[in-house]
Amino acid sequence: MKREAKFALLLSRFRNRGLKQNELSPPFFLLLWRLGFSVRPPLFMSLVPLCIIQTIYFLIPFVTIALGLSLAVRDNPVLAARTCTLFAQVLGASVGLGVWTAVGSRRRARHLGLPLWDDQEFFRQTDTNDSEWSI
Repeated sequence: MKREAKFALLLSRFRNRGLKQNELSPPFFLLLWRLGFSVRPPLFMSLVPLCIIQTIYFLIPFVTIALGLSLAVRDNPVLAARTCTLFAQVLGASVGLGVWTAVGSRRRARHLGLPLWDDQEFFRQTDTNDSEWSI
C-alpha cells in the first residue's frame, strides 16, 4: 500500500481521536519525500532517527541566520570571535528543539494508539504495492 493510501486510512480511522493531516505529513517530511528520501512519517519513527531529522530541520534556518550574521561582522575582530559562540548556541538550540519536538511526537503517537507502520493486518486492502516502504 502506498503512503497516501495509508494516510487516508489512518485519517479515516483516527480522526475521532484528534489525528490531523499535518501530524501525518508535516511540511519538512513532504519535502524529504519529494526529494526522494524514504523516511517514515514522524508519528511512526523511533525516537533517535526522529531526533536527528528534527534537529536538521531546526539547524538549517539557524545556521543560515548565523552565517549571515558572521558575514556581516567579519571586519570587526571582536564580533567575529563571538560568532564561534553563536554557532555553538545555534547547535545547542537546534539539538534541544529537535529532541523536544521528537519526544512530543512520540508521546502523541502513543496517546493516539497508532498501529505500527508495517502492520499488514491493519493496512490490508486491495492495493498490495509495498515496494516504497520496505524499510
